[in-house]
Amino acid sequence: MLIPWNQWFRALWPQKHAIAVVLLARGLYIVEVALANGLPKVVHFIFEPAPINADVLKQKLHSLSLYYVRYMSLVPFDSYQIPWVDAPDVPDDELADAVRWKVKDDIKFPVENAVVEVLRIPSSGHDTFQRVDSLYAVVSNQETLHKQLRYFEEAGVQLEVLDIPDLAQRNLATLFESPELGLAMLWVGDDNTLLTINYQGELLFRRHMLIGLKQLMDVQEAVGSLNLERLLQETLRTLNIFGRQFDRVVLSRLMVSAPQQLHIDRQLQQRLSLRVEWLDLASVIDLSSVPMLHDGEQVSHALPALGLALRALLEVKS
Repeated sequence: MLIPWNQWFRALWPQKHAIAVVLLARGLYIVEVALANGLPKVVHFIFEPAPINADVLKQKLHSLSLYYVRYMSLVPFDSYQIPWVDAPDVPDDELADAVRWKVKDDIKFPVENAVVEVLRIPSSGHDTFQRVDSLYAVVSNQETLHKQLRYFEEAGVQLEVLDIPDLAQRNLATLFESPELGLAMLWVGDDNTLLTINYQGELLFRRHMLIGLKQLMDVQEAVGSLNLERLLQETLRTLNIFGRQFDRVVLSRLMVSAPQQLHIDRQLQQRLSLRVEWLDLASVIDLSSVPMLHDGEQVSHALPALGLALRALLEVKS
């Protein structure tokens, strides 16, 4: 049997390493995830505490000694908005431009400077959702994105992918999904909390909250307790809103990723009939080669970078 020349070419040409390079509040995360024995495995992991400059970034990437690299990063939480809008009745190739004008009153910079991407709200052939004609508009300021790209270019990094934390978290949630059921995931970072809901591998619902570990672990215990109560109430409120808007989607569970001493999972379980579980990433990803990730709290801090690194495997799968 003859093999087409283009398949020979793909077989002989080395596969690119997909490296997630993510700057978070605590510092720099560099992650590569590959498939090993049918399970995602973290094969490269570097953490460098903040502050990070271009020289440090360049040095850490050089230490990997990798060739044919595809670099990916995340847009910071404060650099994009993601409003939910009704889908305009236009051809797909005109969708982003049409959405741009729909969101012009919701953004804080001139619409001419907006970079707009569209995420469709997933639907099914069984009319699972009430709002099948809606979508998310991911809107960023072009100047802000250029500034981020220039930072990486100073370190000799040409980004091929610039994604958002919501989709990185979606990637992780797909590993925990059950057939025909939705899955909620709550991640608490240093400055932000992100609640996402997946269905059939796609992002269905999301909520970004300006409450993080800095507020929850305030030196004044009473202040920290008030912030924690606010986080719990906002989470419950968001789940209730989701239930009203997507009443035919049944959630299997809520996964929580946060320092265990906060007991967020227990407190939510006391207030919800929905099953709440601590996010055990080691049950779905092989972390054995990275001692730092044997600590659940360190896994939680690195979660956005790990989720972005999974993107390459999901692309191959699809």
